[in-house]
Amino acid sequence: MNRHWRWAAILCLYIVLIMTGMFISRWIAINSEMNLASEGGGRLDAAVLALSSIYVMASALPFVPGAEIGFAMIMVFGARIALLVYACMVFAMVMAYSAGRFIPISTIAYLFGFLGLTRARDFILEIAAKSPSERLLMIVQRSPNRFIPFLIKNRHIAFALALNIPGNSLVGGGGGLSMIAGMSGLFSFWAFLITAMIAIAPIPLAVYLLDYHSIFSWSGL
Repeated sequence: MNRHWRWAAILCLYIVLIMTGMFISRWIAINSEMNLASEGGGRLDAAVLALSSIYVMASALPFVPGAEIGFAMIMVFGARIALLVYACMVFAMVMAYSAGRFIPISTIAYLFGFLGLTRARDFILEIAAKSPSERLLMIVQRSPNRFIPFLIKNRHIAFALALNIPGNSLVGGGGGLSMIAGMSGLFSFWAFLITAMIAIAPIPLAVYLLDYHSIFSWSGL
């Protein structure tokens, strides 16, 4: 398989992941509305918990639009579910980050090699054997773009902003970004957790405090 076919294969896989993420998002939104319209009381609570579990698993996957799924659930169920959506999203990001910690950074080097990007592959293999602080120093020193060292030095702020950019599922979504953060070794667990909690909080917290009400009525929650 030549280089062009490899790029085509990666592009096809990327499109499939994006479409799968959109399908999951739409499926959860539709089933939320259906459960709200057809169920009541404790049975509805059980449906919400089931949808929340699917929401967590989906949001932890790369390229799945987790934020959009959360917004859809809040629009359907209203303010009373906002804190649950927030907790689910934080937990999903932690799951993705933890998965990234177990995936060797050399996996990225293999992908670069598959695409014929030998210089990038060699650089990743070189930093893979370094400690997190040494990796950070090497990336800053060797970056050809002056903006990249700024992003690396302020990586927690950059990560928080990336989580809140509309359409970030095109670059991996919350799950993909969190997995890369774990693989990079540049984010300690507690620093990542605090950053994720702060970055995800604004909209769910605002919805909860402003007592947003869905256009649907739900007396069972």
